[in-house]
Amino acid sequence: MVGYLFHFITCIVSAVALFYLLRIIQREYLISPYVLVYTVGGGILFSLTGLSEQPPAITDGAAWFYWTAAHAVFGLIVGGLIKNWK
Repeated sequence: MVGYLFHFITCIVSAVALFYLLRIIQREYLISPYVLVYTVGGGILFSLTGLSEQPPAITDGAAWFYWTAAHAVFGLIVGGLIKNWK
């Protein structure tokens, strides 16, 4: 449960922080920067799955793809919510 709570809080904090970083360059209401940052960031941070109870092999390409695709979907959702929020 602690792991899920940590991930949930991290997601919220990262979305807020990214919003304000993008605000500096007046791109906070575009969806594409959110998708890009979360997709690339998720792909790079795949090795963190090693901290889970049943981690996939670091060389598991399918697991990496699903992990990265899920983070892309998260970026799409966050970007869409922020775009429609204004």
